[in-house]
Amino acid sequence: MQNLKAAAFKPSSNSLEAIRAYTEGMAKTRQGNYIDAVKEFEAATKADANFALAYSMLGTDYARLGHDRDAEAKRHPVRGVELESPIC
Repeated sequence: MQNLKAAAFKPSSNSLEAIRAYTEGMAKTRQGNYIDAVKEFEAATKADANFALAYSMLGTDYARLGHDRDAEAKRHPVRGVELESPIC
């Protein structure tokens, strides 16, 4: 179970540019700088359109900025789940 939890929050991208932008976004999120974090997560999703955690954090930070009713804030977490969910 612990391995599953750890894997759930491990960035899964083969793009170094996407990983770099995601890492920068996480640092900015931890500092409470959500506006700049959103920019980094957007860059990460542009570098890798299948980067589920970047989409998830993008939606989370949009919500933190008060855009929870915005279509962007709703679309990104769903895209993150779609990418991570296995098709049965």
